[in-house]
Amino acid sequence: MGGALIAEGHRVAAEKGCTVCYLVGHATYYPRFGYRTHAYGDSTVTVPTAEIPESDLEATSVTHEDISALRDLWRAHDGAVDFAIDPGTSLMDWISPNPAIRSVAFRDGDALIGYVRRHECRPADPECFLARDAGSARAVAGALARETTAAALTLPIHPRTLSAGAFGPARVEPFAAAMAIELAPSLLGEYFAQIHAGTRSHGHMIRPVEFDL
Repeated sequence: MGGALIAEGHRVAAEKGCTVCYLVGHATYYPRFGYRTHAYGDSTVTVPTAEIPESDLEATSVTHEDISALRDLWRAHDGAVDFAIDPGTSLMDWISPNPAIRSVAFRDGDALIGYVRRHECRPADPECFLARDAGSARAVAGALARETTAAALTLPIHPRTLSAGAFGPARVEPFAAAMAIELAPSLLGEYFAQIHAGTRSHGHMIRPVEFDL
């Protein structure tokens, strides 16, 4: 039954024009259907809070009026990252359903320059981090550092994001449960070839707010 459901899911996705399907799942199960393991990974950069400049940015709640600016921010920050997911066009795509996770925007005057989603128990380890440019990334990190006693921030930043130049080198750690399959001719084969040749970094999926539950 599981195999039949997977096959039907692939068929429906292909009819909709999807060329690649990817998931997080059991690495001993999905490869029998053609999935390749270690397709992407978790990418982070660790920044000692003592090295982060002080910032007077204030966090504000995300509103419906912010959605267009947030999507522009995502395209600029994560648009070049393989396996990055466009959060979406609804306010609920940007606000976590988990009451312990706060979604906040950071502004410089009227301009939205950053967005962070983080758990109240892990203020130094945000689930999502977006910034307009390297300077904005340092300012947002400074605002986060103000609210934690941790010795360092662990930011979900990929080497191909706009924030990459703001801190030390980001580290990508692929894992077996991160899998992908080609449903139609695509660049997935070339992507894996470049990964194996060492000319491309593994992609990074920032999980949507639904995963916060």
